Amino acid sequence: MAFAMEFKQSDNIEKINKLDFSVYDIARIINWDCGIVKRHLKDLEWITVNNQIKRSPINVDFANLGFRLHAPGNIDCNLQDTALDSLYNRVKLQETIALKSLEIVYQTFDKVSFNSVEECIDEVDLKHSEILKSKVREYFSGEAYMNDLPLPEETLVNEDQIVTDIRDLIRSYKDCNFTGRAVARIFHGIQSPNFPAVVWYRCHYWRQHLDQDFNLLCKIATRELLLMR
Repeated sequence: MAFAMEFKQSDNIEKINKLDFSVYDIARIINWDCGIVKRHLKDLEWITVNNQIKRSPINVDFANLGFRLHAPGNIDCNLQDTALDSLYNRVKLQETIALKSLEIVYQTFDKVSFNSVEECIDEVDLKHSEILKSKVREYFSGEAYMNDLPLPEETLVNEDQIVTDIRDLIRSYKDCNFTGRAVARIFHGIQSPNFPAVVWYRCHYWRQHLDQDFNLLCKIATRELLLMR
């Protein structure tokens, strides 16, 4: 089904060695549960040769988080807003936990590392070793360890230039259905099914603002999209 959908959009389907698609769209079309679709996709990574299970040439990678909502009949606007808010808060929570995990790892390595190998080549620093062991135990003790860790506040540098780039990008590709997150992904060089890297790496704005905070780029891009409507 995924190849059939791709075939409608591309004439060179035989030359494609990588296929990006939404599992949820496929599950909806064939009326399967998403979990079953994922399991069958992962099964493609294995084949049986002479009664022995071996790895196949196919590699399946689930890259982007997604949700599929089943609703009994039509739901009113308030319920839709509630459902979307719940999904958004869930995604933000997972994102915050992931960012805090990275921040903890960075702080830990920064605390126990040395400026050069000459400082630790002759003897073992037991103090740093114990600190590292303690931090590792705390890290795997659960998410409660991260609750008190504040994330550093980010600010945009040269916001006027970023706004100009956002507007120029939208004007240059009027046929594309941009969202604030899609624009931020382009600025960070993060591909998606609608904006694959094999196509968009040629765009002038691809990876243009890697030094800027992703969430702030999303916020600014969403604001500009609303203003340009």
